[in-house]
Amino acid sequence: MKILVIDRSIVNGRLTEADNSFVKHLMFWSLGNNQIDVLARAERSVAERLKGKVNLLRIPPRLLFLGLFYSYAYLVVFARKYDLIVENWGNKPLLSFTWNFKRSLIMIIGKNFKTVLPAKIMRFIYKKVPFLVSSLKIKEELVRLGVGNENIKYVPDGVANHKKYSENLLKKKKNKIVIVVGKKMGDAISLMALIERKSLEWKFIALIEKRRISYFKNLCSQFDLSNKIKIFALSLPVFNKNITDSKFLVITMHTKDVSDYIEASLNCGAPVVLEDKVSYFRDKQTKDVVLDYQSPMNAAELILTLSKNNAEYTKLQNKILKKSRTYSWEEAGRLGLEFIESI
Repeated sequence: MKILVIDRSIVNGRLTEADNSFVKHLMFWSLGNNQIDVLARAERSVAERLKGKVNLLRIPPRLLFLGLFYSYAYLVVFARKYDLIVENWGNKPLLSFTWNFKRSLIMIIGKNFKTVLPAKIMRFIYKKVPFLVSSLKIKEELVRLGVGNENIKYVPDGVANHKKYSENLLKKKKNKIVIVVGKKMGDAISLMALIERKSLEWKFIALIEKRRISYFKNLCSQFDLSNKIKIFALSLPVFNKNITDSKFLVITMHTKDVSDYIEASLNCGAPVVLEDKVSYFRDKQTKDVVLDYQSPMNAAELILTLSKNNAEYTKLQNKILKKSRTYSWEEAGRLGLEFIESI
């Protein structure tokens, strides 16, 4: 099958969480006997990740401001070459232009869905168009709007298996916390200070954007945390090296896309503590393996309480590993491929 994917979410210089998930869906689709062309205003890192997997048709830089019209013109001219037209809406859907083609599919990869169109117009235009979504909440909203003619496929995002971890490794966890620090540096400092005040046995690994390291070090010295914390530039290799024997991953706020860090943490049985507003997991099935917090004090209490109860911590670890195996990208790719081939 020859598939054209028109992407309207990967549009600027920073890869968002939803964009990252979309790229992974495409990579696993390409494992089937499909030729996939992707028309997108993709950044260099996206192009590198898709290299050899799909054919990336980049919109010319001088026409970026006309990207939507360029996509439509390309579609009109070359639509006959393709067996299926797929349009990725991302989180901010606008009026689609693929609905009038016989074999078309709309993807909504993300945790939020807000349409600017009235329900009557949505039903009129998209009643018979199939949808592929990564959130049960979005599926419920589409059903409420009366679109998709009940042909809406829910395919949850997977969890990447970065490494194979043994049961013995779970027992070797140290009193170490990896913290991915975003713009709310004060939250990260407060969290460490609160834990340090109640227990002197913890060590901290802080991963932060390189340009913020100097300022963050000054903050740590003001709270006498310098001897308890090691600070590194945010990178996946450094993260993987430290998360293996750490008891928790804390994310104070999204800086870049952090789904790879969360996936790696879950695959080694380290609970993830996230600010409630940026919770990575979108649906009820995975909510019980990620701990949400509302304030640094709340996060500190969660960590200290759980770490003191070995039975509960081990129980959560096993639940995390079970969930991470269930939500594999291989399974997400298989389900996605089955759906697009059935259209």
